[in-house]
Amino acid sequence: MKLFAGKTKSALTLVAATILALGTLTACNKETTQAQASTTQTTQAQTANNQTKEGDQSVTATAEDLKNVSELAILVVNDLKTQLNLTDDELKAFAEGVQKFVSGSATELNQEQAQALTTYLNARAQKVMLDNLAVQAEANGKAGKEAMEKFAKDHPNAVKDESGIIYVIENQGKGEKIRATDTVKVKYKGSFVDGRVFDENQEGVEFPLNGVIPGFSEAITKLNVGGKILVLIPPQLAYGERGNQAIPPRSTLQFEIEVLSAKPEASTAPASK
Repeated sequence: MKLFAGKTKSALTLVAATILALGTLTACNKETTQAQASTTQTTQAQTANNQTKEGDQSVTATAEDLKNVSELAILVVNDLKTQLNLTDDELKAFAEGVQKFVSGSATELNQEQAQALTTYLNARAQKVMLDNLAVQAEANGKAGKEAMEKFAKDHPNAVKDESGIIYVIENQGKGEKIRATDTVKVKYKGSFVDGRVFDENQEGVEFPLNGVIPGFSEAITKLNVGGKILVLIPPQLAYGERGNQAIPPRSTLQFEIEVLSAKPEASTAPASK
């Protein structure tokens, strides 16, 4: 069940995280490089000697290999540009770094450089994520307002509450009136305004009303046991500006809810003597 408040995801983009790991790994590897130097030099010398002897058997890149590697570069650079929002000047700087590596003038990072790169990537990926969330929130907010207007137009008997929810009671129910402190058992289906279902339970699930998002709780208190309601919940009564791992930022949510049962909150009053 996804109606309970959740934490907002705050992770680096895939490419940024990968580069971050590589940069950190470079710094860590340098601590062991000196200890392995003599072994590495011996191995390299043996390899070079063997290649000299074998001569004609050395492997060379084919035209197809070069074509594939060239396309790989396009793929990597495109991912960098997309996931880190690199500018043209930053892409040129990246290309300059590649040229330095190819020419042999800069083939690895020292610990200080790796740490600086780690800090940069962390901050850059965080900024990109927040910028993307802001754009997404703006679009979701607009879609939510349009959905509210359409809902009111499509349902002449819809009620817009002062809190911001808009709803249609499909069946008031004949049981007891539901209170905000009750524990209820309900069937429900939750959708985004574009119709995509993000959560549902048609078996019936029980929970205290004071433990779910405000708009969901408020909608249920409009009913008696046995009642059904169709409701649109604005983001300020759902998951707000930031959303969570399942809900995008500033999302208006639609729920179809049927109340199966309700029971009062357990009494905390001291037992009478």
